Amino acid sequence: MPEWTRIGNLTLVPMTELIEQNTYSIQDCINNGYLALAGGANGDPVVVDRRDRRMYYVSHELLWSDDWTELNECLHSTPYVYDDFWLALVGDPEFPWDFDEALRRWPLETK
Repeated sequence: MPEWTRIGNLTLVPMTELIEQNTYSIQDCINNGYLALAGGANGDPVVVDRRDRRMYYVSHELLWSDDWTELNECLHSTPYVYDDFWLALVGDPEFPWDFDEALRRWPLETK
């Protein structure tokens, strides 16, 4: 099994595991246009919207529960598109590492 690469507070999904990581438990994300690329220490995936390249944190607790009706209830948008997200992550030791930290950093009005 390949090692996950740590970048700042997140770990990258190895290329050889992209399919596995985007099926099963987070199948709803891929079905709605989001691709998981990384994860935080608690298991919250970080996904890219394949349509506009915007980056999101996913609450795995919400996603795996039956307490949502639309996927966006489980997502929190960052202010970054793909390229800018990784640059910001590398340059900021306080960069959010999960859904809850992202909510604190970027309140809901950025969604």
